[in-house]
Amino acid sequence: MLHALIKVKPNISAEDYHRLFLNMGRNDTIAQHLKVITKEPHVAGTPENFATADYVLSTFQKSGLDAHYTDYKVLLTYPLSRSLSLTLPQGEVIQLKLKEQEIESDPSTKNAKVIPTFHAYSPSADISAEVVFVNYGTEEDYSTLRDKGLDAKGAIVIAKYGRIFRGDIVDIAAGAGAVGVIIYSDPQDYGGNRTQGYYPDSRWLPPSGVQRGSIFGENGDPLTPGWPSLPDSERLSVDDPRTKLPTIPSIPISAEDATTIMKSFDGPIAPAEWHGALDLPAYRLGRGPSILNLHYKIGSTEWVEQNYDLLFSSAVAYLNVDVAVRGPGFSLQSTPQLDDFIQDIAKEVEDPDNPGNTIYESWASSSPDSHPPINRLGGKGSDYSPFVQHAGIASTDFNFGKVGAIWGLTALKLADKKLYVDTLKSQLRSADAPSFVSTSPLHKSIAELRKAALQIKKKAEELEALEHRSAELRSLNDNLVMAERAFTDADGLPGSPWYKHLIYGPSKINEYGTTAFPGISDLVALVASNHSGDGWTDVQHQIWRVSRAISRVALVIHGELS
Repeated sequence: MLHALIKVKPNISAEDYHRLFLNMGRNDTIAQHLKVITKEPHVAGTPENFATADYVLSTFQKSGLDAHYTDYKVLLTYPLSRSLSLTLPQGEVIQLKLKEQEIESDPSTKNAKVIPTFHAYSPSADISAEVVFVNYGTEEDYSTLRDKGLDAKGAIVIAKYGRIFRGDIVDIAAGAGAVGVIIYSDPQDYGGNRTQGYYPDSRWLPPSGVQRGSIFGENGDPLTPGWPSLPDSERLSVDDPRTKLPTIPSIPISAEDATTIMKSFDGPIAPAEWHGALDLPAYRLGRGPSILNLHYKIGSTEWVEQNYDLLFSSAVAYLNVDVAVRGPGFSLQSTPQLDDFIQDIAKEVEDPDNPGNTIYESWASSSPDSHPPINRLGGKGSDYSPFVQHAGIASTDFNFGKVGAIWGLTALKLADKKLYVDTLKSQLRSADAPSFVSTSPLHKSIAELRKAALQIKKKAEELEALEHRSAELRSLNDNLVMAERAFTDADGLPGSPWYKHLIYGPSKINEYGTTAFPGISDLVALVASNHSGDGWTDVQHQIWRVSRAISRVALVIHGELS
């Protein structure tokens, strides 16, 4: 793992640093770095991955950053062998391709180092079963199946990518009794509905294209849950349920292979809203009558866990960039403290797609009410998860074509060590609980937080206008840094103690999605689904837990004891 620190010289003003940074950015330099980094596939654990890290380390050091490596020993999985075939009722066997078509104009598609299509952390398997189509594989989709008299017990299910995290598709299928999962990219979602062409002639995934990825739903090394995966650390067995590794196999396939499978289906026609854009006369649910045969042999979080105490006491914020290169438009996910902070930075950077406008102006214009849209950091699908959801560090994640200027200027502003102030906008929503479950504790604590936020904003503005108030500013700043930590609870979310942030966290139903009050909302869904009426006392307890956390934040902002 690679780390870098920014050093700010005290004799140069912050404004000078900002101007220098914005003036030194060159698109051709960034393009050259991107070309080098993406020249070879660099899957974690491979020599190419180390070479990429070495290049970044060298570049950081040449730029004057204090950068270094930290070594960890983690469980990684790679496909040793895999095959998928379809046995038709008359005995004919069709071998599915499991291979992406080479593109003449793109040499990377011919690179022998490109890893085969697979799902990381899938268990090995050798299974044969009838197939059931489950749409996107959500809980609601399985409920629809049950309403039609079908289920997934003992079957291999085929699902579309989208809507929810691929790992949740697998977990929900396992809970429904499936023995395996096939996930494909439907052209309706990823192929321009088969009407706009495919890469390299357009941005859409070709019919043979396959989306790879991990189906492990937790963070860090599965064998060292909650502690750093150092070379001499304690490790669990892969069979230990505490690893929370997937229990049934899963493999991603192309739209081409999915079409072959789905054409062999009998059974009822799927609901109209389940139909995609595969070249089929109709989308059917199955089961069978064909049999699918699956053979599968499978042969960055640790740093947060190792440095938890230091981060908890000292870290101001974490800046995450998952997708540094994309098309036009700026999107932001953030914890509330950083909302105004990022908006101020966006007002300083010119929009490369709209000369004469700032990023903020273009960003705000994308919203019907002219207010820049900001999402919250709740899902599991990114590196920010351990920082905000485990350690309680204010974090932000953004995507943009000119991400370097935004990210770099954000880092410089944080390094200024100026007053770290935010109105702590509260966008908390009460749980969707029955009328006899009271959410009044939440409303009361949120009101306390709003009051504290307004008071500290006023105090900050007063201190900024005065001279020789560095001690007071530092004290106020420390309170704000610790405010996000107060949203965490030692016991964590129900059933997921590693996730300690009670306000924003991953839903057990959709770990990609952002959920406010995840402990409450998941429990409400669970209690509502059992139709027994039991469990609402536990829901009320979770409401009180969240309320106490919000009240703690208000006390921390004030710098008072309860």
